[in-house]
Amino acid sequence: MSARKRAPLLAGYHHGYIRDADPGALAAEIEAARPDIVLAGMGAPMQEFWIRDNAPKLSASVFIGVGGSFDVFAGETKRAPEFFRKTGLEWAHRLATAPSRAKRMTALPAFLAAAAWDALKHRLK
Repeated sequence: MSARKRAPLLAGYHHGYIRDADPGALAAEIEAARPDIVLAGMGAPMQEFWIRDNAPKLSASVFIGVGGSFDVFAGETKRAPEFFRKTGLEWAHRLATAPSRAKRMTALPAFLAAAAWDALKHRLK
C-alpha cells in the first residue's frame, strides 16, 4: 500500500469585507496558499467582479461565487421556505425579508449585460 499525501481541505480564508483591503496583498496571500478552488462569498455582484479581476492573477482553476451560502451554513441566515427554493424564487424571499438587498439586486441586470458583452468581445477575437 502506498502512502498518498492528502491535500488540506481548507488552504486558507479571509473575511469577505475587503473594500479596505489591499487587493494585491490579498491576491498574493491567496496565491501563496496555492488553492485549486476559490470560493468568494461577498454577495452579488461584488464577488463576481472580484473573481473577474483576480482570477487571472491566481493559479486556481475553479472560482465559485457562493453569495450568502456561508451565512446559511453558519446558521446566521435561514433558508427560504421550501416553496421558494423549489420554484427558483429564493432570491425573491430574501429580497422580501431583507429589503436592504434591493440596491444590490438592481445591479444584477447591468452585471449580466456586461458579462454578455465581455463574452461577445472574446468570441469575436
